[in-house]
Amino acid sequence: MDRAVLRPSGLLLPVLMAFLCFSPLPAQPLTGIPKFPNPTNENITGIAFHGGQLLAASKNNHLFVLDIATGQVVETVSQLLPFPLAHIHGMCVDGGSGTLWVSDMLSASLHQVQIGTWVYLSSIPSPNPMPYGMVFEGGLLWMGHHSEGPPTPLHAVDPLTGALAGTWMLGLHDTHGLAWVGGYLWALDNLTAQLLAFDTQGALRAARPTGQTGAWSALTHDGTRFWGVESNVFVTLDFPTFTQDPLIPGTQVGFLVSPAPPGSTTWFLASLTGVGSGPALPVGGAALALLDPIHVVGQSLADASNRALFTLQWPGAAPGIPVWTQAVIMPPPVSGGIGPQVTNALLSITQ
Repeated sequence: MDRAVLRPSGLLLPVLMAFLCFSPLPAQPLTGIPKFPNPTNENITGIAFHGGQLLAASKNNHLFVLDIATGQVVETVSQLLPFPLAHIHGMCVDGGSGTLWVSDMLSASLHQVQIGTWVYLSSIPSPNPMPYGMVFEGGLLWMGHHSEGPPTPLHAVDPLTGALAGTWMLGLHDTHGLAWVGGYLWALDNLTAQLLAFDTQGALRAARPTGQTGAWSALTHDGTRFWGVESNVFVTLDFPTFTQDPLIPGTQVGFLVSPAPPGSTTWFLASLTGVGSGPALPVGGAALALLDPIHVVGQSLADASNRALFTLQWPGAAPGIPVWTQAVIMPPPVSGGIGPQVTNALLSITQ
């Protein structure tokens, strides 16, 4: 699944898909599912995944490699950056180069480290004096800002040159984590206690309250679900996200929902009409965002890895046709009374 990238003009544009619509998510506060207590006894301010392991940095310039199955520390780097007073408040992985980027509030700089050897490689200046929360996407470093007052900008920079690639005012204050998921930029604003999703034009498409202000200190995504640090406990957020491949005639198109409860059935639906106040489901009362007539694309049984994937060869169609899609997760027979779940809706343009 390709995600949106930033072009030097500063406009967010999709690579392959136009993800423009997001159905409202439930307004109940997100509750992190506890995985394990923080084994480091330090304030974790940045987390990221690499090679199936969770990397966790503290503001004290320490790095910990965690086994997510046991919650134990398998490696400790006592001084990640060669700057004794470094104050880390954000971290992300560039999977292509196998390097780690961390933000240092003391020097207002972004530092690159080789994963595994933990050798310091380079530094570039931060476009803001208090960089918080980072994600690497589309060849760019994205970062938020720390503020306990007015909203602060989101920035993207070229990691090779340090050149500013774009600046956006999205109403964020204290950005403790960023992630590109399902074609949206997700931001954890710890001051307003919300997890927010923005489309590729910078419009707000979803907002989920996270409960207590200041309780979260980091956020990342492992390709299936969000991970965070909430009140010094490593947690996951298991609300489902729907993504899909570009609608190219004659190619295999994948429709994916993750996470989905193992044994549940996910129905993938489409509409050529648009989105709005769609029909309510006969069970559970949830309503679709798709407008009639609604077509069934296919269905899939979620596997043990919490993924429901359906693929088909997309039929021939004229280019430029808008197609709105959405998924509904029907719980397995033994589900403890859990009702159907409706995912975000997507708009794709046939190619």
